Amino acid sequence: SLLGSARPPGEAAAAGFWSNALFSRVEVDGKGEGQWQRMELKELLAPVWSCSIAASTEFRYAFRTASLVPLPPPLGMHHTFLLLELAGGKFRSSGAAAAQYELSLERFDNRLELMLGERVAMRSLATRHRAGGQPRGLDPERPLEEAPRVALGEAAGLPTLKVAD
Repeated sequence: SLLGSARPPGEAAAAGFWSNALFSRVEVDGKGEGQWQRMELKELLAPVWSCSIAASTEFRYAFRTASLVPLPPPLGMHHTFLLLELAGGKFRSSGAAAAQYELSLERFDNRLELMLGERVAMRSLATRHRAGGQPRGLDPERPLEEAPRVALGEAAGLPTLKVAD
């Protein structure tokens, strides 16, 4: 399982690893604004633990320094993050179908950031903010690029991969 295998050996090493990680749940409030709730990894993933990962979509944008050394992706200086579509099971806290939820994965400033939320919230907020709610460094000269959706699991003729894996 992810929780058992992702931790480095030893208590000191584990404490250092997890201190460089941020896990949050994102929702859109009544005003249409994002609300980020930080939580422990186990608490964040528990409601979707048995869900399969149906597809992934990669997003990227250039760093501000990319204008100094203009190289095309993937050679250029850019930041990438993934949104994983979840399928199957029920989201335990609300009972909504898990297919409506996505999980964002990224590494930023040498820190792992995971964010979970309803698909609508994730497409609106995760594409403009990181897991802590900080805005992404986007502007007209450095727009967010969305790669084509990649189907995973049985629909793509691949083994099923679950969040627990």
